[in-house]
Amino acid sequence: MATRRDWRLVCLVFLVWLGAGCGASSNDGSLDSAGAVDARADLSRSDTGTAGDTSVLADLSEGADGVLPNDTASKEDGSTSTSDFSANDDTGSTADTSLSDDTASPTDTAVTSDGVTADLGGLPDLMNPVDIDQPDTAAGLWTTGTVGSIGTPFDYATGDNNGPAGHTTIYGARPTIAIVVNPDGSLDVAWQDTAGKRVVITRLSKVTDQLTPTGHLTPTGLELLGGFTKDPSGNLYLMTAANESLQTKPTPADVQRADIVTVAKYDPMGNEIFATDLRTDINGADNTAIYDPLTAGTGRLLFAGGLLMTSFSQHGEYDAQVSSRHQWHINIGLDATSGALKSYYWGISHSFDQRLLHDGTNFISVALGDASLRGIGVSKIGKGGFKVAFAIKGGDSATGGGYNNTFTRLGNLRVAQNGYLLLFATENDPSSTGSALIAPRNLAIVHIAKGFDSIAQGADGKYDVTIVDTADQNSDATTLEITIKDYWGASFVGKNRGLVWLTGYADKDTENAERPKLVPLANNQFLVLWEKWSASAYVETYAMVIGEYGNVVKAATAIGSYRLYRGDDLVAYDGAAAWLIGDGKNKRFRFVSVDANLDVTSYLID
Repeated sequence: MATRRDWRLVCLVFLVWLGAGCGASSNDGSLDSAGAVDARADLSRSDTGTAGDTSVLADLSEGADGVLPNDTASKEDGSTSTSDFSANDDTGSTADTSLSDDTASPTDTAVTSDGVTADLGGLPDLMNPVDIDQPDTAAGLWTTGTVGSIGTPFDYATGDNNGPAGHTTIYGARPTIAIVVNPDGSLDVAWQDTAGKRVVITRLSKVTDQLTPTGHLTPTGLELLGGFTKDPSGNLYLMTAANESLQTKPTPADVQRADIVTVAKYDPMGNEIFATDLRTDINGADNTAIYDPLTAGTGRLLFAGGLLMTSFSQHGEYDAQVSSRHQWHINIGLDATSGALKSYYWGISHSFDQRLLHDGTNFISVALGDASLRGIGVSKIGKGGFKVAFAIKGGDSATGGGYNNTFTRLGNLRVAQNGYLLLFATENDPSSTGSALIAPRNLAIVHIAKGFDSIAQGADGKYDVTIVDTADQNSDATTLEITIKDYWGASFVGKNRGLVWLTGYADKDTENAERPKLVPLANNQFLVLWEKWSASAYVETYAMVIGEYGNVVKAATAIGSYRLYRGDDLVAYDGAAAWLIGDGKNKRFRFVSVDANLDVTSYLID
C-alpha cells in the first residue's frame, strides 16, 4: 500500500480546462468558473477490482501499470506499511470498525443531518421522534431575537444561481442549512451566517401554526457549516470547518493541524461537552492530512447507535508535478459520548458530491465520482469498497466540458422497505463528446438491493451494474449502455440497469432537471422535488410522488418558484417535505413544505 509521499507521485494528473489552473473553491463552495479539479484515484484499475475501494490508499499491486501518461514515477510494488490499514481488510477501517449490527439496538433512534428520525431497524418514513428539551434561555447560552438580529442566511438565489450548462455545477456545494425535526413540531436549524462568518443554531417553534424563532445558539466553532445532528437525549452535534484556499499552495505540508475540521457536542442548554479536532492519523502516521475541507463537494454529520459519522470532501498534499493539490472525500467516525476518534475511511476521487445515511444497521456513503470510480458509488462503511449504482459516460480529455464533467447531479439515497431508492439527474444519451450539456438532463431512479454489499460485480467488470433490482418490480425500468474511456487509456463498457426515468425532457436548451431531492413519506412513498432549468436559467420548481420502485403516485406538478439549494437536504416534516430558503437581503428565512397531495405551505420567518 502506498504511503502518502509515494502517492503524490502516482496521483491522477489534473487536466487543465480551457487552459486555466485548478479552480480554488470560493466562499459559496463552488469552483472558479475557469477551473477544473485535479485528480487522485484508486489506481487498482483492473476491471475486476472493487470500484473506489475505501482503503485510505489504493493497493497498486495490480494497477501499477496504470501510472498516468504524464507521471515520471517508478512503479509501486504494492507493499504495505505497518502504519497503514490492514492489508487483508480492504475496507479502509481503522482499529475500531464496529459500525454494523452491534452498534445499534432496536430501541435506539437515529437522527440524521437531513432531519429524518427513525427507529434503528425501522424505516426513515416511520417517524419516531425523540424527547428533546427546549432551549433554556435563562442559562444565558440561548438568546432570543429575530433571525436578522443574529446573522445573515446564505441566499440561494444570488449565491448559487448556476445551471446545467455552467461549469461550477459540475462540483458539489457546501451545506448552508441543516435541519433536525423535534417531536413537538419544532425544528433545530444549523445555518451559515454569511456576514458573521460563523455557524448559528436556531430553534424554530410552532406559534399559532407557524414556526418562529424561540432561541439562538452561537457556538464557538470554525467558519463553515459541515453538518448537524442530534441524539435521543437532545444533545446537539455540530461539525464546522475552516475556510481555506490552499489548492495551488505548497504549504502547509505533511502536518495534522488543529482547527481545520471540528465536531463539537452541546447539551440541550448549549453547554459544550467536547470539541474534537478531526485527524486522519488515527492508526496510520502516513495518512494524508486534511486541507481545504468541503472543497468541490459537501459535508454531512450523522448520529446513530452511540456513534457519530462524518462525511466531507477535502484536498490532500501539494503535488509539484501538477502545481496543485488533489481532491477526494473521507469519512471519520467518533464516539458520541467522549468525542474520541474511532475510524477513518478514504472514499473515491474525485468525489464531487456526497451523501450519508444510516439504515438501522450500517452507515452508508454515497458519492459522485469522475475518475475512479466514474459514476455514483454506494458503500456500507466498514464493509468493503464502493459498488457502482450508475455508471457515467466519458472520462477522458475528449469528454464534453472536461473529464471532471459527469453530466449528472446527485439527489438522495433513501431507505425503503426492500432496499434503497436512489434519485439523480443525468442524460439519457450515450454520447460523451461535444459541449458540457450534450442532452437534456432528466430525473432517474434506481432501486438498490438491500444486500448490495455482498452482490458480486458483473462479468464485464465494475461498471456492469448488478446491485440494482428495479426491473423486478417496475416494468418501465430500462437500460443504458455507455462507454467509459479511462483516464489511463483503457475503455470500459458501462451497463446501467433498472433506470426509471421520471421526466421526459427533450430540448436541452429549454428544459433540464437540476437539484434533485428525495424525501420519504408514509406508506413507503417518496416525494421528489427538482428545479426545471433552461440551459442557463431557472424556470420553476416541480414535485411528484413515487413508490419504492419509481412507479408514479402523483404526476409531476409545478409548485412555484421555491428554490432548492444544491448543498442541503430537505426533511420529512408533518407528513410533507420541508425546507428553509435563505433571504440574505432581508435577513430571514422562508419556510416551505410540500405534502403528499403536492399542496404547498409557505411563509416568512423573520
